[in-house]
Amino acid sequence: MRTPPSHKYPSRCPQWMALGLVWLPCLVLGWLSSAPALSVLFWWALCAAPTGALAACGHWRGAVLVPMLWGLVAGVPWADFAQQSAVFPRPWAGAAALLALYLVGFSLANLCGAMRPRRCLAVAAALWVVAGLLCALPSGAGLLARPFPAEALAVLFDISPQVWVFEVAGFDWLRHPAVYEPAGAADLDPTLRTAWGFQGALAALAASLILALVTRRVIRK
Repeated sequence: MRTPPSHKYPSRCPQWMALGLVWLPCLVLGWLSSAPALSVLFWWALCAAPTGALAACGHWRGAVLVPMLWGLVAGVPWADFAQQSAVFPRPWAGAAALLALYLVGFSLANLCGAMRPRRCLAVAAALWVVAGLLCALPSGAGLLARPFPAEALAVLFDISPQVWVFEVAGFDWLRHPAVYEPAGAADLDPTLRTAWGFQGALAALAASLILALVTRRVIRK
């Protein structure tokens, strides 16, 4: 009897990794951090796109569980809802931004070959490196060397997934000294950059959902 090609039965390792990336903040950051809401959302902004790439592996039907788990983790016992509502006035917009990033990673993995686990892992690793650089560059440059010029810094903040998710959720990133002082831009001219609004998150979510549906249909043909 002929054995089917092995790539049609991909390992479930990427899917378990995707679920682990969701629950890790609950197990570590949630109990150890003095500001769990900030720490967990920072982690999710960093790993949302890579998680989407991992969840796409093998056309996993449980991929929809990952965004649902985000909601469950947000409600674990350490969560202080009063604090969260004060820090993030628009949590639903932050969730929309996270889901948009997740769907972008999901779509890229589909385009690169979702039935091949190694390709999904490669896409996830690349997305994680890119997201990490985009999150670290604005403040990291100020800590390690001379800060970027104001114009370049404004662009870096605009394309950072962490900044985007936090700002659409209502966090006043533009006035946070822990971010702008290391970057050397505590008094960044408001004409160069304004905070992201929730409209951008909703538009990105709609576009990424369409992209995910299109790539899924194209790959299955």
